[in-house]
Amino acid sequence: MLTNSEALASFGFVDVTENPFVCSFLGLWDYAYDCAPKAEAALTKWIEGRRAAGKVVVRVDPLILETYVGEYQFETLNNRIYTMVRKK
Repeated sequence: MLTNSEALASFGFVDVTENPFVCSFLGLWDYAYDCAPKAEAALTKWIEGRRAAGKVVVRVDPLILETYVGEYQFETLNNRIYTMVRKK
Protein backbone atom coordinates (compact mmCIF):
# COMPACT_ATOMS: atom_id res chain seq x y z
CA MET A 1 0.00 0.00 0.00
CA LEU A 2 1.10 3.55 -0.67
CA THR A 3 0.40 6.48 1.59
CA ASN A 4 1.24 10.16 1.42
CA SER A 5 1.85 10.56 5.14
CA GLU A 6 5.02 10.17 7.16
CA ALA A 7 2.88 9.35 10.19
CA LEU A 8 1.34 6.39 8.45
CA ALA A 9 4.27 5.15 6.40
CA SER A 10 7.38 5.45 8.55
CA PHE A 11 6.63 3.02 11.34
CA GLY A 12 8.66 0.07 10.02
CA PHE A 13 5.87 -2.37 10.83
CA VAL A 14 6.40 -6.04 11.46
CA ASP A 15 2.63 -6.62 11.67
CA VAL A 16 0.79 -4.72 8.94
CA THR A 17 -2.37 -4.59 11.08
CA GLU A 18 -0.57 -2.18 13.43
CA ASN A 19 -0.64 0.44 10.66
CA PRO A 20 -3.62 2.80 11.22
CA PHE A 21 -4.01 3.38 7.49
CA VAL A 22 -4.11 -0.33 6.68
CA CYS A 23 -6.51 -0.99 9.55
CA SER A 24 -8.89 1.74 8.33
CA PHE A 25 -8.63 0.48 4.76
CA LEU A 26 -9.38 -3.11 5.77
CA GLY A 27 -12.29 -1.87 7.86
CA LEU A 28 -14.01 -0.63 4.70
CA TRP A 29 -14.58 -4.27 3.75
CA ASP A 30 -15.03 -5.64 7.29
CA TYR A 31 -11.60 -7.30 7.23
CA ALA A 32 -10.06 -5.25 10.04
CA TYR A 33 -10.47 -8.07 12.59
CA ASP A 34 -10.20 -5.70 15.55
CA CYS A 35 -6.85 -4.26 14.49
CA ALA A 36 -7.85 -0.79 15.76
CA PRO A 37 -6.40 -1.17 19.30
CA LYS A 38 -2.97 -2.22 17.98
CA ALA A 39 -3.05 0.45 15.27
CA GLU A 40 -4.02 3.20 17.73
CA ALA A 41 -1.30 2.10 20.17
CA ALA A 42 1.30 2.16 17.38
CA LEU A 43 0.19 5.62 16.25
CA THR A 44 0.26 6.95 19.83
CA LYS A 45 3.78 5.60 20.28
CA TRP A 46 4.87 7.25 17.02
CA ILE A 47 3.33 10.61 18.04
CA GLU A 48 5.03 10.50 21.45
CA GLY A 49 8.37 9.77 19.76
CA ARG A 50 7.94 12.69 17.39
CA ARG A 51 7.04 15.05 20.23
CA ALA A 52 10.05 13.93 22.27
CA ALA A 53 12.37 14.42 19.30
CA GLY A 54 10.94 17.91 18.66
CA LYS A 55 11.69 19.25 22.12
CA VAL A 56 15.18 20.62 21.72
CA VAL A 57 16.55 23.12 24.23
CA VAL A 58 18.03 26.21 22.63
CA ARG A 59 20.04 28.37 24.99
CA VAL A 60 19.71 32.12 24.41
CA ASP A 61 21.63 34.85 26.21
CA PRO A 62 19.23 36.57 28.69
CA LEU A 63 20.33 39.97 27.40
CA ILE A 64 19.03 39.08 23.97
CA LEU A 65 15.69 37.98 25.42
CA GLU A 66 15.31 41.31 27.20
CA THR A 67 15.29 43.11 23.85
CA TYR A 68 11.98 41.40 22.98
CA VAL A 69 10.14 42.61 26.11
CA GLY A 70 7.45 45.18 25.27
CA GLU A 71 4.16 45.70 23.51
CA TYR A 72 3.60 44.98 19.84
CA GLN A 73 0.61 46.14 17.79
CA PHE A 74 -0.28 44.41 14.54
CA GLU A 75 -2.44 46.29 12.04
CA THR A 76 -2.98 43.13 10.00
CA LEU A 77 -4.52 41.47 13.09
CA ASN A 78 -7.18 44.11 13.79
CA ASN A 79 -4.67 46.25 15.71
CA ARG A 80 -4.30 43.64 18.43
CA ILE A 81 -1.67 44.42 21.00
CA TYR A 82 0.55 41.61 22.24
CA THR A 83 2.58 42.07 25.41
CA MET A 84 5.84 40.15 25.64
CA VAL A 85 7.24 39.54 29.12
CA ARG A 86 10.19 37.55 30.37
CA LYS A 87 9.60 35.19 33.25
CA LYS A 88 12.61 34.50 35.41
